[in-house]
Amino acid sequence: MARPQYVETRDAYYLNMNIYGASSTELSTGRRALTFKMYDASTGVVYPLVQMALPGGATTDTLYYAPEALYGNYDAPVSFCAKKSLEQLMQLKRGWNWMALYVQPSSKAIADVLPKSKATVNTIAYVKGHQEFATTKGGAFVGELSTMEPGAMYKMQMKHDLAFSIVGMPIDVADTAQVIRPGYNWIGSLSTEVMSTDEAFADLRPETGDVVSTTNGFAMYHTNGYWEGTLQSITPGVGYVYQSKASAAKTFHYPRLGYQTARTPGRAVDASPRRAPAVHFTPADPFAFPDNMGVIAAVVKGGEHIADAEVGAFVEGECRGAIRANEGSDLYFLTVMGASNTDNGKAVEL
Repeated sequence: MARPQYVETRDAYYLNMNIYGASSTELSTGRRALTFKMYDASTGVVYPLVQMALPGGATTDTLYYAPEALYGNYDAPVSFCAKKSLEQLMQLKRGWNWMALYVQPSSKAIADVLPKSKATVNTIAYVKGHQEFATTKGGAFVGELSTMEPGAMYKMQMKHDLAFSIVGMPIDVADTAQVIRPGYNWIGSLSTEVMSTDEAFADLRPETGDVVSTTNGFAMYHTNGYWEGTLQSITPGVGYVYQSKASAAKTFHYPRLGYQTARTPGRAVDASPRRAPAVHFTPADPFAFPDNMGVIAAVVKGGEHIADAEVGAFVEGECRGAIRANEGSDLYFLTVMGASNTDNGKAVEL
């Protein structure tokens, strides 16, 4: 790994990279190809395909490891040029994860988007789309869900933690619309940038009472034209449920924030819900549940709303959510975790 460093004698920036290996291993198994990835800190984007221009003018996608070799020099350096493809990094936890694609893969087939090895496939229990789902059997996907679309949310149940990457082309948000239909929509951002709820849905013209939620928070659109709640940011790769109060379908575009205002998962914005942490109640593992519900509440004492309480929600004695008042408000935006197939209709005690 290397970062550009300023070389005063050249008045320019160069990479000086050491690449490690074991000569006995490399020589006994034949030439080992070296490929490179580039990370752009200004956007948080990983470019997984890099083309190199070598001294003398030849271009290549790979170099080969050789002990004590030196590629390039200050007079004739190797020139790295990132190809347009992007790499979306996925880090799924054991249990339920709400995820989405923000790159356009070359194939949308579920078996091509998700890891291919049998052992890795078998760590996946379910992949649920809004209307279809798939499970795994014998290292392969089976079920009605056969493709995965950018901009759609999928609920994935993992048997173990899993990290992998998805390579695809960037999506031009100015030319690609997101559709929001009346009722419940399972969506994910098409942008590579973290943005506020106001920025993400500005082009949508939300209706009063619209709600957007994720596994650990939600926000509601106020009649005065702003979002309020614990969900403050829309993050690439995360899945959301958008409940629209509109009477007809709408289309909108995510904004291009630009270099000066862009925030990325690796850089600036804290994408976690904005609230003080619960200190008395300890909720169950959020990854254990595929669904949730929301409660917007006020705590009243002596006829006055108070903002220094803590509310816990319990189903059959298990804490399914805990919350303190939202920052700068006396409202409590409580997310209650559950599973529709086992918890539907059960009492929630506060």
